[in-house]
Amino acid sequence: MTSVAALPPSPNVVRFSEFFGLTKGQAELDFVDIPVSTDLLLFCDPYSFVVERDPWFIEANNHIVDFFETVLGFVRSGDRDAAMRLLAHVGEVNEIHLGFSKGPPRGSGIGSEKASDLYDKLKRSKAVTTGRLRDLADCDLFVQGIGADNVSDMTASVIRSLLLDYTVGQCKQLGIPVRRVQGGFCWDARSKQWRNGYAELPIVNGKAIILLPKASVRYKLALDHQEFYNDFVLDYLRAEHERVGDGLVNVLKNGKRKVYKKDLKEAHPHSKEFLFEFSEQNPEVLAKYKEQASKLSRPLSDLELELKQQQPKMTDYGLMARTLSAIPAGKANATKYHHHVQGVLEAVFYPQLRFFQCEQEVNEGRKRIDIVANSSQNSGFFGDLSTIHQLKCPYVMIECKNYSNDPQNPELGQLRGRLSDLRGRVGILACRTIENAPLTLKRCIDAYREDSKLILVLTDDDLIQMLTMKGEHNPDGISKFMHAKLREVVMG
Repeated sequence: MTSVAALPPSPNVVRFSEFFGLTKGQAELDFVDIPVSTDLLLFCDPYSFVVERDPWFIEANNHIVDFFETVLGFVRSGDRDAAMRLLAHVGEVNEIHLGFSKGPPRGSGIGSEKASDLYDKLKRSKAVTTGRLRDLADCDLFVQGIGADNVSDMTASVIRSLLLDYTVGQCKQLGIPVRRVQGGFCWDARSKQWRNGYAELPIVNGKAIILLPKASVRYKLALDHQEFYNDFVLDYLRAEHERVGDGLVNVLKNGKRKVYKKDLKEAHPHSKEFLFEFSEQNPEVLAKYKEQASKLSRPLSDLELELKQQQPKMTDYGLMARTLSAIPAGKANATKYHHHVQGVLEAVFYPQLRFFQCEQEVNEGRKRIDIVANSSQNSGFFGDLSTIHQLKCPYVMIECKNYSNDPQNPELGQLRGRLSDLRGRVGILACRTIENAPLTLKRCIDAYREDSKLILVLTDDDLIQMLTMKGEHNPDGISKFMHAKLREVVMG
């Protein structure tokens, strides 16, 4: 199995996982494993919440849309005081440790002291005053003076309440100690106001930490004014100048007509106001750019996240497999097996599955599901389940059975009972081994035929095979493996 030995951590850079003594690496964690004393150069991109179908992303996008529409309404109506009250709380969220800072996060975001400046920038923008600008993600394209760092800061600020809840849940799962502290101002969509409150957060060197789901960060914003200008606007204008044959066209010796980019830039200098006016006149170019952006916007891989660290540590998938095999079967090690399987599934299926939660309560707390994961449903195997097989799976239910013998009807029936249209109709049963494979498969086939509920059984051998493929950078192999499991049930 391909693996790379982990590099020793820098004595000056301690990660969140190291500070709290976690034995999991980035691939086994659902959140960005931030350094606790500095920042990572990553961004919280509002456009990612537009294109993703994950339930958490949808809720986050609703927060962003509600806040931004409220602010823009005040800006357009000229209610400066009301707009300023809202803009005063969208400064950099230092607790998440993302941004441009070098050394301890200091924060140079919008903040209350810059609310007036931000209001003026929005008020001066034709995109805002005409009502054409509706999405926070478009600010980098059309609002002069607002860049990627500002947009990222605003996004994290507006979804702060969701990030607080997420952090609390992750700490509870991992046994990380927390302290009741000021949680900061959170946007309340019902009252259209900021609410200040408390939260149970992890503390490092006297300062609170807020965790971000790793699926929510990007190297750069999907919508970038320079990229739009250079790769779409100028290309369109070049074709137009060549079509009409005006003074910008140069005739080469071979008779070919050419317009040079430097001449285009002189004739059509870059500015965000120009980009807005161009987009008003040529909306199809903007639509084409956004269509490409939606296809290219995707969660960063664990390797890409590691490469942003000062000292990257490569995941040893072989060690994960050996650790799984070494866990004894039986009730005494059920929790250990449960937690390790969660990390394995996170490593194998991210970013298709994310936001893993242990012991999720259902039926008003009367029952618990071992693990619940959100499904992105955008692509890959779980996307195919949703789009091709019409199996609703916003959430995937996972039960872990650390038995030395085969799971029986009660275990499969338990998982079958957890599946529904509301939660999702896809479940995974993780177990150590299967001796009577035909009987287990028949029970899964029955669940699919009778209730349109898909249960896929994954043994240690199955998980180890997929870990091997993950270590070999073979996502297609994992997809084919899962589709073969699916075919056995569907065609049985």
